[in-house]
Amino acid sequence: MRAIPLVAAVMVAVLCGGCKDMLKGHEQGAMGVEDFHKLYNAEKYAEIFTSADPDFGKSVTLPDFKKFLDAVHRKLGPVTGSTEDGWRINSLNGKTYVSLSQKTEFEKGVAVESFTFVMHDGQALLYNYNVNSRALIEN
Repeated sequence: MRAIPLVAAVMVAVLCGGCKDMLKGHEQGAMGVEDFHKLYNAEKYAEIFTSADPDFGKSVTLPDFKKFLDAVHRKLGPVTGSTEDGWRINSLNGKTYVSLSQKTEFEKGVAVESFTFVMHDGQALLYNYNVNSRALIEN
């Protein structure tokens, strides 16, 4: 009978250790969003691209990424505020991915932004970015 409480205590300890890693990943992902917005507002699109995960460059080229963010900036303007709408962490093939959804206010409209970061040596590197806004069509 004493073995069951011991096993339960060990399981709780293991799960709590995983929670700490999840919270740390979430914090780093949130910092990644802040860094992205600072660089976006400064129109440093190449810096966003070059600091991203190497796999980010497999889905888009630097010139196309710069054109994309330039169009977003032209139509929506700079970020004026952003609040987190949800997040999740997944592990796949030995990599940890942090996904965050943001409700973001821009100077000329609102948008929902989706960020996915991959964790590398305690750092969140941009893996995927998506922005959805009606103002992109209307402006």
